[in-house]
Parts: sequence; structure tokens; C-alpha cells
Amino acid sequence: AFWLRFFDAPTAALVGGIALGAFATLAIPVVHAFAGLWSEDRRARLFAAACYALVPATVVFFPEFDQIYPIFAMLAAIAWVRALHGSRAAAIAFGVVLFAETFFAYNLLAAGAFLAMYAAYFLRRERGAASAWRAFVGSAAIGLAAFIVCNGVLWLCGFDPVQTFVHALAMQKLDAATVHRPWSSTVLLDPYDFLLGAGILAGPLIVLHVARIAKAFAAAGEEAALSIIALATILVVDVSGLLRGETARLWLFLQPFAIVPASRELLRFDVRGRALFFAVQWLIVAVMVCRMSFVEP
Repeated sequence: AFWLRFFDAPTAALVGGIALGAFATLAIPVVHAFAGLWSEDRRARLFAAACYALVPATVVFFPEFDQIYPIFAMLAAIAWVRALHGSRAAAIAFGVVLFAETFFAYNLLAAGAFLAMYAAYFLRRERGAASAWRAFVGSAAIGLAAFIVCNGVLWLCGFDPVQTFVHALAMQKLDAATVHRPWSSTVLLDPYDFLLGAGILAGPLIVLHVARIAKAFAAAGEEAALSIIALATILVVDVSGLLRGETARLWLFLQPFAIVPASRELLRFDVRGRALFFAVQWLIVAVMVCRMSFVEP
């Protein structure tokens, strides 16, 4: 609607698509910030951003709104973690991000598994101290208040968030009835499709990363906990069956939760190993774009 104010229909579609793709590239610096939850090491964060820049799913689905959804998922996670560590501004930002992502798509709420598991980890790490519970309850309350205020403003402008959500659930139920995607098959095939969208190489890196932190979980501390929580978020979405099929696209907002743990293993590679990884990943992207039909215009 915005672009149609300035251009005719075909041109508006082209300009809108290019603008959407350009906006989606902002996910790369956001990944850089998201990786900062694991470590403040500049090189580690740079590797994570570089890995995300070569995720095939962010290219083969151009232009789709799904490309910008990882930005919301990461910003919500960053804001929530910082809010639990005492930032009131982050708690407000969390509520605003939650409002923005639900305005776009409700499937992003599945990333709430990360928020819940991190909150549980935070409370356990602090041994259930009263201060930790105050931080948790206070952050949740401030975030919820910001979320309600934003939706209230939208409601005053004529948009009904509640009825929109109810309608979305009804449409989801209708879609599930017309598309045969049984849980028994998607629970096994969806992770494969997701890994394909990540470029395949993320799989071996994740296995190496999990094996490494499993040997010294206690010593790994926050890094190990964040990696396990991030990967468990993907597992929860898979087992729950909330988003069945088309996972290379529908789970695109979960790619950072796989890419950052995978990129942690690149730190253990030498210069030649890392150069080989990025060269092969680039080749995989090129092959997928040229030879695989994810989207038919």
C-alpha cells in the first residue's frame, strides 16, 4: 500500500521487493549483536554474522517477509536477556519488539521457547534468589505493559488485535485441514528441510559444538547454556508440530538460533579451515539458487 502511493502496480511490486530484501540485510548486524550474548569476543561475533550472510534460505526466498522475521526474533531475545540482567529500557524494548513481531506474524511467538528456557536457566543460576525473581517478574510486567500500550494505540487507530489473532487461528486451522502434513512425517523431515535452508554445513558444526560443550558443560557456563537453549528452541518448535512443513521458509526466523552455535566452532578452525568453510558455503548458496525451486514466481 505504501509503494502504490508512488508507483504503478508492477513498479511498486518491484521496488517493494527490493526494499524488503535491503531491509532483511539488517539481520546481519543484528546477528553480530545476538552473538554477543554468547561472547563479547569481536572475532566470534564477526564469524556469526558472516555465517548468517551465507544462509541460503535468506537468498532463495527473496523477496519474502520471512527474511526480516529473524530480526524480530533476535531483538526479542537480546532485549529479554538484558532485561533479566537489570535493564528497564531493555524490558520496555522487549514489549515493543513483541508488539512489532506479532503485528507481522504470529508464528514468531514460537521463539518464546527461548525466552522461557533462558528465564528458567537464569533463575536456576541465581539459585532462586529473591532478587532474581524480582528481575524476572519486573521484566515480564514492564514488557507486557509496553506490549499492551502499543496494541492499545493500534486499537484506537481502528485495528483490533484480538479479533485479528482469533481470525489468524481460524485460518491456520483451515490451512491445516487442507494440507496433509502429519506430525509423524514432519517431525523427522522438517529439521532436514531447515538444515537445507541453513546450507547443510551448519549441521556438522552443531554436532561438533554440542559434543564439545557436553564434555565440559559446567566449565563452559553461559556459552554452553545459551547454545543448548537456542538449539532446544528449534527442537521444541519441531516436536510441538506448530509449524509443519515448508520449514526452510517458515522456520527462517529460527536460523540465528542454529547459526550462532555453529559459528562458535569456527573459532577452533585454522585460517585455511575457515576459508574452506566459507568457500564451500558460498558454493552451496550458488548451487541452491541456480538449481533448486523454493519459490516459483
